[in-house]
Amino acid sequence: MEFKKLFEPIKIGPVEIKNRIVMAPMNVHMANADGSVSEQELCYYAARAKGGVGLIYYGCVLASQRAWEQHGLMIDSLFDPGRHMTGACDMAETIHHFGAKAFIQLSPGFGRQQRYWRTPLYSASGGIPMDAKLCEESTPDVLKPYMGVKPDIKLPYTNVPREMTVAEIKQDIADFIKAADLAIVAGFDGVETHSPHGYLLHQFLSPRTNKRTDEYGGSLEKRARFLLELIEGLRDHFGPDLPISVRLSGAEHVEGGITPEDMRKTAKLCENAGANVISLSDGCFEAFRYFFPEKENTHILEEQGKKLKKVVDIPIISFSIHDPELAESAIASGQTDMISMGRQLIADPEWPNKVREGRIKDIVRCQREFACLASLYREGGIRCIMNPNVGRERYMPEYWPQKRSVRIPETLARVRGIKQTYTVSPTTGRKLKILDQAP
Repeated sequence: MEFKKLFEPIKIGPVEIKNRIVMAPMNVHMANADGSVSEQELCYYAARAKGGVGLIYYGCVLASQRAWEQHGLMIDSLFDPGRHMTGACDMAETIHHFGAKAFIQLSPGFGRQQRYWRTPLYSASGGIPMDAKLCEESTPDVLKPYMGVKPDIKLPYTNVPREMTVAEIKQDIADFIKAADLAIVAGFDGVETHSPHGYLLHQFLSPRTNKRTDEYGGSLEKRARFLLELIEGLRDHFGPDLPISVRLSGAEHVEGGITPEDMRKTAKLCENAGANVISLSDGCFEAFRYFFPEKENTHILEEQGKKLKKVVDIPIISFSIHDPELAESAIASGQTDMISMGRQLIADPEWPNKVREGRIKDIVRCQREFACLASLYREGGIRCIMNPNVGRERYMPEYWPQKRSVRIPETLARVRGIKQTYTVSPTTGRKLKILDQAP
């Protein structure tokens, strides 16, 4: 089978992606203890960029110190404005060096899905805790031993959160835009809002967890206000030249939660607010099997796919598509525009190159057995039963960047209105390239 559509370029806003293969954002617990980018993290992403993906989402990255102080994962990534620029520059340069575009997925926080040992009174859309029974029922058996941290609290998500104030919402939006601004200065090509999976923005979108009576609760439009103000804030700040991606769960799959129809309406509102691409995921921690499907994810193509494409005029990315033939046919038939994968690229970072070269039989297949997640639940870095080199990429010279950039990043040049290709050195009078890779 030929894979012409899968390796056809596509534009997200003004940024051209060389193919339709996306590395989904994942927490991999490789950051330094303060949330900054580590050498191992750089080499991990280098391996996936070298493997041939067109676009890498670096994330989920917390966008503020407040979100960091409430977060639940011990080795999560943080991009607090002014603190982590060096690592962000290294990450964008590394991904670019190996041939992929780099978007950063920023999060205003996890809301009620925090680990209770971090803070007893974390903020959320409202005072509605997680449903412990649903969480336990939906969690794969292999992960359950890591959930019972305390005998009196079976699950680490069941504390009652407090309702966020309007002032906190406004501050989260301001912090998000500051983090996005520095991310573009660092060299990232685009920004994504972290709004799926039952996390903070999802909690505002859901009628099940948003019972607010102010301007951020009630109708679908009001529940979407936090997310829409964030997108509008980005668009106002950066103009038309910044690609804005919005990740949404296709549905909540819990009674009283977000329906597929709700999601499609929300996606259209996001497009109207300035979004350039909708990146589909699904479910939440109370509907875990949709969040981490245990088989090829035809569900998201059937449940959303063409239905969503009839509603929005921007590209759609459909997640957890591991089979090359399914990926090609889904794009060719108009069910989606791009496909993303996470766990499959952990198992085999060379998946895109192998598909492009016709070496389908050489692909190391993800078994979807949750070994990677089990290691995260232990608060360790990810591990994989199919790939013993995960977590060791820093020791592999083929993933060390050989060339560093001194150029002005392309998205930054567009956003700042820099039109010329050359500038003149004030000290030597020499013409300097500002949009091309330095030798």
